[in-house]
Amino acid sequence: MKYTISSFAKMQGLTVDTVRQYEKKKIINPYKDKANNYRYYSNYDVRKVSTCKFYSSLGFSLSQASKMVSDISSHELSSLFDKQAYDIEQKLKFESAKLNMLNKYKEYFSFIPDKINKNYIY
Repeated sequence: MKYTISSFAKMQGLTVDTVRQYEKKKIINPYKDKANNYRYYSNYDVRKVSTCKFYSSLGFSLSQASKMVSDISSHELSSLFDKQAYDIEQKLKFESAKLNMLNKYKEYFSFIPDKINKNYIY
């Protein structure tokens, strides 16, 4: 099946400019009709963009997602997944520490009368 850039963008939930960015990054390579200069996208392009969007939803950059949908080995793909999982775990630890600190401050300041809170710099 062939899709024009506008129908492809709409189907993927993207803007036409974003589709062009996917082209610039060489993620997709639409067929170009020399008679009218229209671009036509295939079902293969649909799968590649959908997969890139999925990887992006997992926190990968568009450049990383582009690499992941190209011809890389399963070992390289696994390494990228491992690194992303590690990065997410580190962020979770940091955010968890911030949440614990906020809860401690909330508990601490709940015992201070309101009049003191208004004029006190913490």
